[in-house]
Amino acid sequence: MTRRTPTDAENVRFTFGLRIPTEDGQFLSGIAYLPKKAEPVPAIVELNPYVGDSRHDDGVFYAARGFAFVVVDAMGRGDSEGEYFGFIRDGQDGFDVIEWVAQQAWCDGQVGMHGSSYTGWNQWRVLGELPPSLKTIVPAGAPMGALDQPRGGIPSLYGLVYATATLGRAPHWSAFRETGAWHDLLADAWRKNESEAAIREQLGFPSDPYEGMEDQIYPGNPWMEFLIPSEEALRGADVSVLSITGMYDDSQLGALYHHQRLLDHASESTKARSHLLIGPWDHYGTETGEPRVGELRFGPEAAVDLKELRAQWYAWAMKGGEKPALLTDPVVYFQTGDEEWRGGASLDDVAGPSRAYFLVPGTGSGEVFHSGALRDEPEAGPDYTFTADPADDHTIRLEMLKRPDEHRDVPTVPRTFNSLFLTSSGHDPTNAVFTTDLGHDGVVYHTAPLTERVRVVGRPRLSLRLTLNVPDADLMVLLHEVRGDGTVVFLSSDLLRLRFRALPEQPVFIEPEEPFDLDLNGFRFITRTLAEGSRLRLTVRNAHSVLLGKNPHTGKPAGLEEPRVAHYQVHHDAAQAPRLELPIA
Repeated sequence: MTRRTPTDAENVRFTFGLRIPTEDGQFLSGIAYLPKKAEPVPAIVELNPYVGDSRHDDGVFYAARGFAFVVVDAMGRGDSEGEYFGFIRDGQDGFDVIEWVAQQAWCDGQVGMHGSSYTGWNQWRVLGELPPSLKTIVPAGAPMGALDQPRGGIPSLYGLVYATATLGRAPHWSAFRETGAWHDLLADAWRKNESEAAIREQLGFPSDPYEGMEDQIYPGNPWMEFLIPSEEALRGADVSVLSITGMYDDSQLGALYHHQRLLDHASESTKARSHLLIGPWDHYGTETGEPRVGELRFGPEAAVDLKELRAQWYAWAMKGGEKPALLTDPVVYFQTGDEEWRGGASLDDVAGPSRAYFLVPGTGSGEVFHSGALRDEPEAGPDYTFTADPADDHTIRLEMLKRPDEHRDVPTVPRTFNSLFLTSSGHDPTNAVFTTDLGHDGVVYHTAPLTERVRVVGRPRLSLRLTLNVPDADLMVLLHEVRGDGTVVFLSSDLLRLRFRALPEQPVFIEPEEPFDLDLNGFRFITRTLAEGSRLRLTVRNAHSVLLGKNPHTGKPAGLEEPRVAHYQVHHDAAQAPRLELPIA
């Protein structure tokens, strides 16, 4: 007789309907997944706005490996009491949850945290409350407002789409996944110049608590500090931190920001026990470790079972086990192109020194097939011009076209349509449509074919000299590798509402028809080796997208004056040469 191998779930016992008291007397609801062997063990907690069943597989996985796993509905979600208001409650509620869990008979008093995206960010929020029983956090793809969405001071309508995932008490994932319906709705609103408030009313959504604060959502604004641990809290934290992000992660900028703040302020003990892992992953891949982003696939070394790696980390942090073998250095990253893992002491340590490529105009107008050049020496030449017309829906029409690879196996972010904003965030890295079909929306520059492999690690910078005819406009920059066969690979991007170009100073409007210098330093981190024969492609364009708040170019909130057409001039003076600085190791 063949003995049946038990599944993980058969080694787990479930406890539903946990009632966890909070400081203000309300109760949160939780589910505990416990090892069948009844003895105190370390616990892993996720404070989750997507209701408890969304983490069932994780609960079974970790409980079968000797941990208690507790998933708790965020305040106002699922079976928890109170009213949901994203992030605001999570710090204190997380403190209450961790200390309650630590006192249960099935917990040995040690608690770690788990999660990605929203539940990556809220781990930092909870850390800032310094719960005594918290031993480790493992935030993956942890976003940061003003760095990821919105980005560069430009309001993001992705938050409106995302709101369906946390609307009311029940999940609404099916509606969230209807990308075509959302694009159609937002494209229609874009053409009619409808406000986000009007769209919310049409959908029956509650009003946005941040409505009217568009000018306040930018990096460095003091009111946003409630979203992150204080410097004092980071100094007092006694935890091990494993931060996970990817070269194509939507939330890469936020994840790197959070981890760098930890290194800037934490104790030497905490820093010595903390690691940053940058894989070849998109946002969803920071949870799974899948070695694929859209049509772009990576070598076998890229495949990492991130669930198993996390389990090893929790065992190291709370059970005295071995640290995951992949974590050889404080920073470990996957160098795409070379298809291998590498490491170093810090992001600055692994980043290469900058090499300047000067923007030189060609004989054409700057479109992709008659582009300017990126060269080793500056050269003077005629200006390039492009426009942002609030009535021109050229890019919007491109966003209504289906992308070539729908990647349906991504359950929560179905990427079925072109999206300029999401492409700039790392999605769809082999899609060149927003460069090859620019219309009058931007200009392009290329290097000559590379004569050797070029290893790029770090953040680019771009210096431009511009003139505009309006007091405010938006700018997007895309950087690609164009391979010898003509296919492209996304490398990095930057995005900025130009009134925020002087941060951390107060917003400052443009003096129309007066040249000004612009230093773009908000690019995403690159970990890629460019192939011999490839070329670099730099695209400088407007930022029209159904997922971005439209800029009326008037310097005033939308609706107060008629929108204006923005005309951009890119100057190519040799004495003040525009240049791309690329970190080449």
